[in-house]
Amino acid sequence: MAFGAEEARGGNGTLYAFGSRHFVASLTGAERSAIRGMVALDRVGVRAAAVPVCHVAGADPSLADAIRAAAGPVATLACTNKASDHVSFQKLGIPAARLGSVPYPAYHSARDVPSVVDPAQLSRSGAVLWAWIRSLR
Repeated sequence: MAFGAEEARGGNGTLYAFGSRHFVASLTGAERSAIRGMVALDRVGVRAAAVPVCHVAGADPSLADAIRAAAGPVATLACTNKASDHVSFQKLGIPAARLGSVPYPAYHSARDVPSVVDPAQLSRSGAVLWAWIRSLR
């Protein structure tokens, strides 16, 4: 699923992820407990030597660790962050991780165009996610 209004809008960096926050607030208890994990895909195609697999800073890294373990030969990088749609889920106790999040100078500028996407990195990111999904059987 896709969420809108993810980017920070002020509040000293606290006003963000409006779509995912609304979604998780509407979940029933049964729906929450049925979710095995949430993986946010964010900047997954930006050229990098490895696929970043992040967990929320200060939270349980188990989901990110499981994704990295399932990645097989694809190089991954453990990281933490505190702002994206996965945070909305983690705050409710739903395991969450974020793939991507590669920083680059053109981010949110006029130079942030489709040519920034590196097909090889996008493929590696997809391979990591697919490997984790297959591991859930």
